[in-house]
Amino acid sequence: MRVYRRVVRALRIALAAALAIAALPGAGGCTHPRAASPARTPIADAPYELEDDLDLAERIDQLRALPAGAARAALRREVVAAHVDRIGEFLAAGRLDRVDQTIGDLAALWTAEPAAIAGELAPHVAVLHQARTAFARAGSDREVALVLALLAIAEPTRAADHRAELTEVVAYADDLARARMGALGTGSGLLAALRPIVHRDLAPELVDGYVDALVGRANAADAAIDRALSAGKAVPDSNAIRLGFHAARDVALVLAFSHRTAELAPTLARLSGVGKMRGLGDAAAALARPGAGAGAWAAVARALRDDRNDPARDDDDTLAEAALVVCLDGLVRFPDDPTLLAAAAGHAADLGRIHQPIALYERARARAGDDAELADRLAGLYRERLGRLVFGGRPHAARVRLDELRRFYDRIDAAFPGRRWTSTWAEALATYGRGLVAQGALRDARTELDRSLAYEPTVQAYEMLGTVALKLGDHATALRHLDRGAALGDDSPAGKYARAKILRLAGEAAHGRGDDGGAAERWVKALELWNELGENAALPDHLEGERLVEVAKLFWALGRRDDALELLDAALEADPAGADTHVQVVAFLLLHDQVDRATDAVYQALASDRIGEYYKVYLSLWLIAEARRAGRPDDRQAATYLAGRDGPLWYDDVARLATGRATADALGARATTRARRAELTYYTAVLAGSHRSPDEVRRLLEDVVATDMVLFFEYDMARRWLGR
Repeated sequence: MRVYRRVVRALRIALAAALAIAALPGAGGCTHPRAASPARTPIADAPYELEDDLDLAERIDQLRALPAGAARAALRREVVAAHVDRIGEFLAAGRLDRVDQTIGDLAALWTAEPAAIAGELAPHVAVLHQARTAFARAGSDREVALVLALLAIAEPTRAADHRAELTEVVAYADDLARARMGALGTGSGLLAALRPIVHRDLAPELVDGYVDALVGRANAADAAIDRALSAGKAVPDSNAIRLGFHAARDVALVLAFSHRTAELAPTLARLSGVGKMRGLGDAAAALARPGAGAGAWAAVARALRDDRNDPARDDDDTLAEAALVVCLDGLVRFPDDPTLLAAAAGHAADLGRIHQPIALYERARARAGDDAELADRLAGLYRERLGRLVFGGRPHAARVRLDELRRFYDRIDAAFPGRRWTSTWAEALATYGRGLVAQGALRDARTELDRSLAYEPTVQAYEMLGTVALKLGDHATALRHLDRGAALGDDSPAGKYARAKILRLAGEAAHGRGDDGGAAERWVKALELWNELGENAALPDHLEGERLVEVAKLFWALGRRDDALELLDAALEADPAGADTHVQVVAFLLLHDQVDRATDAVYQALASDRIGEYYKVYLSLWLIAEARRAGRPDDRQAATYLAGRDGPLWYDDVARLATGRATADALGARATTRARRAELTYYTAVLAGSHRSPDEVRRLLEDVVATDMVLFFEYDMARRWLGR
């Protein structure tokens, strides 16, 4: 980043000191009652399509929060079918890693109702047999074992055969482990093969043997260490010994997932030395005492996730999931305990879930209405659920939740006068308004964002109002909003991040008004903030990628284009698996006529196993559209990738349109949302090549702009082409 710092210094010296920005005052607080949102512009909600990763995850999240009954069973069957379809697709593609992951996810769907697995999985045994054959050919013992455990449940008439084969697979895996690690490795193969099975409670009869193997391996490691130390020798360098140090945690995990946490204390007592963990042992002992209450269950769950018990732990999600199961089992005994309900909700939230923790916190608050902390946590989750809905293309469902949230804030404000909530009503309105912008409902979005500011000024609301005005060419309004937003930021890393992004936009607005000096001043301030963030914090890959893209945009605006291009390359190196980073880089390059560099970035994305098909389709579409606009042949790799897409999702439809396998008229019936209409209109215009007249293409591009999908790349490209 030497180039970066050098340019910042040079630009700072070149700017006149008189170019200071006068901070504009933010809007004051509002004390009038919350009014319901006005009527909205009709926009169809996007359907749930379980072939989409995000939609599937959302439906699974909803499934976990449903009580036992017909509704949960129906939704689970729907989700099971989606997993089975994916397994078939991955088998056809030879992606055994994805097959294994999906089967693991499938097996976890019945943890709340294991008795239902046989009937609901029985219709899908054919694909499980295919997976078992593929794994066996690949020599994947652990993967074969999991499939056999599922088949033993789904095919009861053949259960004995499947269990016999499972026994053979486990014995073979254990022999291999012993051959690699020596006598200390005894049991390690069994443990590796059975872990996915016992962690999903698929074979209760195997749990005792699994626990015996854990205890035996840890005690053997302890004895080996004692022998070495007594003889004055070095401790043997064995993976079995290292694994033995995790024995208490591993025992707690399997007993938790098997709903046998009450047996934890006597089981841990069998460990002779290295496998013990004091905090976990103390919590288990407290749970075993007569009269142990709900708090003892919460304490075991907490101890499972305590870093002090196992500083080298490497699977936070598994630990959080086990802690949640412990709390839920405790709730079977103490169903009305608000502390245990809140503990379970916290573990569920840490897993990225939203519907389940909301349901648990609501139960807790119904029994502890005077607990402001519970209300605060619920407010944050309600806002997150609102955001998922509106940004996911479901504004109608989001509006229902917004009205519920308004009533919730009215109640908790009355119950706790003067309390400042972590997630405020103003922020909820800003979230809703920003989501409406993403759906192209600009009039309603600005209404909600203005209402948000009437309650409390937030950077998020000002940034989005400024962005909308900037996209529509109203530079004066954009600058007013963006400067006010920039004046709100604090000096925390999050505050600097938000202020740096908004200052770049403010510079664009100033430039649009003809104030090049003001633009440069804002851009240099943004550069300084990004520099501070990069120097003072080790950012995760995706944030480092975003930081470098933002800096590149600033350098480009300041005329340092070679440095900007260098930084875009650095962004891809910093975040090679980042879909968002690739999208931002490619979009910027195409919008600035850097087609060859954009093509290189698309190729990197297409070659990555960690960037999803959704992103690859749109990146390829952008390249094809740009080639046809310029009268060049289609990019071969992009065209090949699109030609191979034949799934049921909307972006597969657009891929078929680009490769001549579908017509715009045929896709019209599926374009039920504003986003889909914008995309269909745009690609109808730009993919046609010379088959449409310039006047017809212009009319279609004007229709794209009229959709108001201002956050879409297609909107930006349509405006750019119309400007030419």
